[in-house]
Amino acid sequence: MVAQRDVFGQTLIEMIDTDPRVYVLDGDLANSTKADMVARQRPDRFLQMGIAEQNMMGVA
Repeated sequence: MVAQRDVFGQTLIEMIDTDPRVYVLDGDLANSTKADMVARQRPDRFLQMGIAEQNMMGVA
């Protein structure tokens, strides 16, 4: 059985590889959501925003 969060991280990478408009904004949850896969493999498309959800909305 594959964990949903592992599939989520891999799907993010696939989306980034196919669409130049896709970026990942993270609120200090990269390890829990597996967005850290993006941080390692595509750091140019990963933005660590910290615990600042309002700022994440502005950046998005």
